Amino acid sequence: MDGCSSSNLDCLSLKVAQNLGKCKLRHAYCAKLINPVPTRLRGPRRRRHRARVSHGEVGPSNHLLLDLQPVGVVYVASSGSGGQGRIFQFAVSDHRGVAPAATPSTAWVEDQHVFSGDTIKVPVWLDVSGSGQAAGWFDAGLSWDTTKVAFVEITGADWAGVFTPDLASVSQGTVSFVATNPDGAENTDSTRAAELEMVILQAPGDTTRIDLHVSSLLSTGETDLSIGMSVYDALLSTGVGMWGDASGDGSLTSLDALMCLTAVVGGLLPVGSDASACDVAPDLDLNQDGEPESYDGTVTALDALAILTQIVAKPLPAAFRAGRPR
Repeated sequence: MDGCSSSNLDCLSLKVAQNLGKCKLRHAYCAKLINPVPTRLRGPRRRRHRARVSHGEVGPSNHLLLDLQPVGVVYVASSGSGGQGRIFQFAVSDHRGVAPAATPSTAWVEDQHVFSGDTIKVPVWLDVSGSGQAAGWFDAGLSWDTTKVAFVEITGADWAGVFTPDLASVSQGTVSFVATNPDGAENTDSTRAAELEMVILQAPGDTTRIDLHVSSLLSTGETDLSIGMSVYDALLSTGVGMWGDASGDGSLTSLDALMCLTAVVGGLLPVGSDASACDVAPDLDLNQDGEPESYDGTVTALDALAILTQIVAKPLPAAFRAGRPR
């Protein structure tokens, strides 16, 4: 095999075939490998690869070689004594995983509805609880439209281990990171693996996406947790106003609460005001848990009270939306 180029996969495989040994597997299993059907393999990025088949001289009958080469997994099997054999090359990914997880994992970026000009923190969540294993290696990246949002920083948030970001392409709207933890004891369920801080540049009423790309996800035992994994991007939207701001001046004041009470009793509001902004207290209990969490468009004295509560910075239940973007 003199002159065999390292880039020639057929040639490399034939060189491997020179060192064939006796097959130590069951004969029936060997027979399946001598005449296999093309197989599809799935890698961590869910790419599918067909078996690539080539032919070459191999050794005596029923000899088999199973070897891991830089080109992938190579099967070599003969079809008869001194006859033509077959070389089957199966491309595999360069990840370190040894087996798929029992239950797919999930990674997602949290949606945000914000004000134009806000500085926000966008969490990147990772959930491997269905696998029953701990995450030990998480290699991912984020991308965005630089005309809509501006990068500030990225941190490891609640990741228990080492978080290493790559900021080389931030000016092009891309950042990647590798989060590792050989122990992984604390990364067993839903974890904020990263947090992206950004400034919103887009105009009110506009939307943009933060895209999440997962390169690899391994458990501490090197099980590939990315096979069948679900990955979700985030939608960032900017409000066209503020809930509770009936006057439309961009802030919450006692005037807004007074306007809401005026609307409740059917009084006339100044030109340019918006009574629909007063609907800040939930009215509908859609999930029937005893606590209203949705809105029906009606305005009551409770809405005015919620606005006043927000003005004096007193805590409101999570379902109340006074002061939030519309």
